[in-house]
Amino acid sequence: MIRAHLATFPPRKEIMLETIHSIYNQVDKIFIVLNEYDVVPQELTTFGNIEAVIPDYDQKDTGKFFFPPADDDVVFSIDDDII
Repeated sequence: MIRAHLATFPPRKEIMLETIHSIYNQVDKIFIVLNEYDVVPQELTTFGNIEAVIPDYDQKDTGKFFFPPADDDVVFSIDDDII
């Protein structure tokens, strides 16, 4: 599986959505850690290949490593502040 891993927080919501739009059809699945969110943004439910989690505490950028991949997965660590 080709995966993209992203960690973000609320002030970057709009750019996070732009980032997802630019990558979602290039990977099998996008894994997102939503630091400091109270709920998963409704906009993320329109994509069929996103798994999002709100952690118990702010994972910061290390949230990209929150989801363990399988041995044969290809993982891209992506940022939402660099387009």
